[in-house]
Amino acid sequence: MKMFSVILACLLPIAFAQDRLMMDTSSFSWSNCGGKKDTIVIDSLSISPAPLVAPGPVNISASATIGSNAVSPIKVKVDIEKKVAIIWVSVPCLDSNIGSCTYDNVCQNVSGLCPIAAGSYSTGNFQIQLPSIDNSLAAGQFKIQVNIEDGNGQKGCGLVYFKLNLA
Repeated sequence: MKMFSVILACLLPIAFAQDRLMMDTSSFSWSNCGGKKDTIVIDSLSISPAPLVAPGPVNISASATIGSNAVSPIKVKVDIEKKVAIIWVSVPCLDSNIGSCTYDNVCQNVSGLCPIAAGSYSTGNFQIQLPSIDNSLAAGQFKIQVNIEDGNGQKGCGLVYFKLNLA
């Protein structure tokens, strides 16, 4: 037990420093979080405004490379966490599609999506509208991790940190 306490005491400052670095440098950051074998890799991702403001428009631009065909079933696991004081708290899956949810076969939900051919993809610049949010608890720092796998295993992982303000 004493060894665990020593390890924890050494790791906590590192975790807090890394967490602080991710959010203090800007109100938006992203990274690929998978291994070297991942075949889906985010090449670029930008959003504006940063921080995000609800309600309001969000401009998104992204590009990704898919190194090999992704075949059905494609499973997408979305983990959303909100920072509360110094800890990250998981946002539960609500109504099976909002929050930290797992989609076992997105091919069934999005007509014509699968298979996804290998290649380079980009969105250019597109805009979505964030709705009005009545709950003041919704504002704050968030992180979203998305893991993608198909019948052949892990395909990719992306991690996004952002700040949300309410208008």
